[in-house]
Amino acid sequence: MHAAPVPLAPRRTPGFTPLAVVGTLAACVVMVAGGQIGPLTNTVALSDWFGLLRKQGVIPARDPLPGALLDAALLVLLVCWLLALRRGHDGRGLSAREVWALAGCWSAPLLIGPPLLSTDVFSYVAQGMLAARGHSPYTASPATLEWGPTVEAVPAIWLFQRSPYGPLATSIERLAVLVSGDSPLGAVIALRVLAVAGVVVIGLGVTALVSRERLPAALLLTVANPLLLLNVVSAVHFEGVMCAVMLTAVVAAVRGRPYVGLMLGCAAGAVKWPALLVVFAIALEMWHGTARHALRAEVARIAGVVVASWLVLSVMVPDGWGWLRALGTPGLGDTSIAPSAWFAHLFARVLPSAASADLSYAGRVAALGMALIVICYLLVTAPRRRLAETVGWGLLLVALLSPVLYPWYLLWGLVCLATVVHGRTTLWLAGLSAVMCTTALPGQTAASGIAITWGTVVVAIICLTGARVVPWPQGLRRASASVPSASATS
Repeated sequence: MHAAPVPLAPRRTPGFTPLAVVGTLAACVVMVAGGQIGPLTNTVALSDWFGLLRKQGVIPARDPLPGALLDAALLVLLVCWLLALRRGHDGRGLSAREVWALAGCWSAPLLIGPPLLSTDVFSYVAQGMLAARGHSPYTASPATLEWGPTVEAVPAIWLFQRSPYGPLATSIERLAVLVSGDSPLGAVIALRVLAVAGVVVIGLGVTALVSRERLPAALLLTVANPLLLLNVVSAVHFEGVMCAVMLTAVVAAVRGRPYVGLMLGCAAGAVKWPALLVVFAIALEMWHGTARHALRAEVARIAGVVVASWLVLSVMVPDGWGWLRALGTPGLGDTSIAPSAWFAHLFARVLPSAASADLSYAGRVAALGMALIVICYLLVTAPRRRLAETVGWGLLLVALLSPVLYPWYLLWGLVCLATVVHGRTTLWLAGLSAVMCTTALPGQTAASGIAITWGTVVVAIICLTGARVVPWPQGLRRASASVPSASATS
């Protein structure tokens, strides 16, 4: 008598405790290895951060060990996060409370460690010192400060550049310097505390917009996302504050308070200008929902709220509109992962005799043109989708098609999309986040940087699709499934 085939046991993913323990250990190694890599090679660390941070950066070709440890630990942390997301996708996910606990465990080492992967926070401190001394960071650069540890810690590319951040961001920089008693290190800590508060507000905003069933996956994609933990909690980028205020604007508009949403959207745009997209999206949603006879009055009210909000924001610092003159400052960088750089390479094949500067400019114009066309389409068709969806996809396109593409730019659209996407789209966004975490890591040679990025692509595919590292041959799989057990035979 033949026994019925025994079904293969379902693949299991780790539960909360292994993910928390392994991920926390990996985050500790990331913090230590990143500190031993040191700051960028053209800067001097503001402090040794309790002995965790090397004062000057290492040369990867001579000392590859810190970079290799950073790569390995970051991959382990990403695997823990991707497995947690995969577990939820399989219907055996963690609870929202467990996701918050994971985020707390993984971020704790990054919270106490030095700023990693970027030294932009030191330029924030320098701009805050300029504002605290009565100068406008929109007309004066950090180089005008008295030469010292603060100026030495500012990346050279921003040392002679004016601030591109809005008046609310400048007010935050100035407040951090004043609260710290004019201490540069204290200002960094104050800005980090504010960044962590922004992460908490992002989580609360996601909770307000998502159903209970989808909440754990949405929280995993935001507050527990290593991309956010590394670039907001550790590196203290302004994306934490910007995204928190922007998501609060979306919550206000969705809950029937569109004018509050408009004011909060202006505030988010006064940190970084891409957040202004939420203002246009809310205004168009209000316009489409208004009867024709009341349309003129509604447009006047919308314009009045927006103008009043910007008048208040512009008087928070001297020369409150000066940041508009420096919006091109971030574009001074050069990121090879940006699609605009790909377009420039494509144009070089067509026009080999053109100057490289002209090709780069043409690539950036083409990318921005594509972004503008798609964003106009999203705004015109906004009534067909939810507000968070319009804002999320629009900001994701702005990030990807900007003249330069830094990993933290992805957070602009991610925090909104996490509240509306599900299924495979969630996994695609998770894979994109994982890959962006490993681009342009410090302490890497060109070859090792490419290797870690492609290695992350493979790891993300394996973790998110549930594929086996060494898949069984199909015949062997069928044979193993049909082997009868001792209790099933007579």
